[in-house]
Amino acid sequence: MFRSVLSHLFATASRMNMERYDQGAVTPLILPDTWVVSVGNIAVGGRGKSPLACHLANWFSAKGCETTLLLRGYRGNMERAGGLVSKGEGPLVSAVAAGDEAYAAAFQCPKVTIRVGKNRVEQATCASRAGAQVIVLDDGFQHRRLGRHLDIVSITPDDVAPDAKFFPVGRLRESPGSLARADLRVGYTDDWRNSETTPPVLFEHQPNHLFTQTFQCLPLSTLPKRIHLLSAIEVPWRFTATAMQLGIWVVSTSVFTDHHRFSSHDVRIVEKKALRNGAEAILTTAKDLPRLAPFSFDCPVLGLATSLRITHGEALLHNRLVSFCVPLSAQKETIC
Repeated sequence: MFRSVLSHLFATASRMNMERYDQGAVTPLILPDTWVVSVGNIAVGGRGKSPLACHLANWFSAKGCETTLLLRGYRGNMERAGGLVSKGEGPLVSAVAAGDEAYAAAFQCPKVTIRVGKNRVEQATCASRAGAQVIVLDDGFQHRRLGRHLDIVSITPDDVAPDAKFFPVGRLRESPGSLARADLRVGYTDDWRNSETTPPVLFEHQPNHLFTQTFQCLPLSTLPKRIHLLSAIEVPWRFTATAMQLGIWVVSTSVFTDHHRFSSHDVRIVEKKALRNGAEAILTTAKDLPRLAPFSFDCPVLGLATSLRITHGEALLHNRLVSFCVPLSAQKETIC
């Protein structure tokens, strides 16, 4: 009963907040010379928004755009005050300061500037003043104070099901009706495999390389065959499915809640379980690896770095993105 009341209050608060923008009571900030591409969702976690944001940031960077990836820095010491995590040459701060996702992104987006901060407007303004031509806003669909030129939303069939419920009873952060303001819907290939209708763009994780605990890169070929899987993410089975592409033997697993802060006790339990089952290494996600870095292990601990592969709608996605590779000022001159 209490959860149902909270769910109703959450839904009401979400609707009222969005109505302020829909009715023009609040005007979003439009940055004058910077494109803003938002990647978000309408549900809680596990929709691939952060991996997709990294994918887009790398894509823009490869096209020669000065690109900034802007994350919240969830649970990092810099989350409230905000600030610079990377200038495109690896992290400038610790994982504790940056937050796990931003710290990992500094390695996964090697030529992209990374900023974090709960105040997205403030951090985006700083990025624009520093010369960013494109800002990729991670988890930005509900952060409408910052105007955007493209809204990409990742969804699953559960998000748009008739019986979908608001958090904490269900997973929704916002009503499915809000998808009307999205410019492009995307989703995981596996989530939509048995659906008659799918988003126009679908993607999947593809193993890329390995990280050591100090985020040194190793080829996938160095991974032993007998593996203990460790994850603390919203959808652990997705990590398992991706890891299985490597042809490994998963001898045991340990699963924690999303963003779990590991303790020495957790580490000892995980390690004991792995060794008892004959694991030659512990494999975790790139997102979880920063929170394991402070601990020592008696067996190798490796992070699986992945890239996104667009399985459907790649041309459509890239056609939507290519216009953002030209600075706004140049486009205005062309139009005039």
